[in-house]
Amino acid sequence: MQVTVIIPVYNAELYVEKAVHSALAQEETGEVILIEDGSIDGSYSLCKKLAEENELIKLYRHEHGQNLGAGASRNLGLINSQFPLISFLDADDYYLSNRFKKKLEVFAVHPDADGVYESIGVEFDCEESERRFIESGWPARMAVREYVKPADLFEKLLKGGIGSWHTDGIVVKKSIFDKSGIFDPSFRIAQDTHLWIRMAGVGNLYPGNSAVPVGICRIHKTNRVMGKKQN
Repeated sequence: MQVTVIIPVYNAELYVEKAVHSALAQEETGEVILIEDGSIDGSYSLCKKLAEENELIKLYRHEHGQNLGAGASRNLGLINSQFPLISFLDADDYYLSNRFKKKLEVFAVHPDADGVYESIGVEFDCEESERRFIESGWPARMAVREYVKPADLFEKLLKGGIGSWHTDGIVVKKSIFDKSGIFDPSFRIAQDTHLWIRMAGVGNLYPGNSAVPVGICRIHKTNRVMGKKQN
């Protein structure tokens, strides 16, 4: 099955090209949807160039070039997606090779699966970013730290203490959004965590390989991720 990769882009001129190329390097990628979210750097021009160079890349913006946040941007990508599997990638992060291999195996073994989550590693741009990240209580690998049956995941996530997957690390069937709803655009942060909990309550989310990262989250001085400790 082919996968739609949705990438919200905000002031990511330095990073987005590598993110896009890492998604296109996966043979399962059917399209890459860029949502330019009112950047004030050169992101929009770069995204236009990337879309012009490759027909698999689709570029969208919010009306009047507004900045509406990651949740609203991912929702716009969902509305325009064409393929049955949906994956997300932050514009300053990137996928590793064989990003989708294990997930597709899990979908094949478990026909009832609505999604599969795996771990994401981290990369620091400087010592200060690494220090702030560690002091915020985040782990060196973003993952669920124990095997959890899909039927137990909702309660486990609510209670906390098991970790969580990063948004870069999950692939879901597009059909799950009919049951869970989409991202809540009123949340400027944690809108993804809010959605995963809702998904766990109405669908079947299975673990993939938690030991080996399938992507890398770049940690730099402007990351919002360092503001809150992971459960």
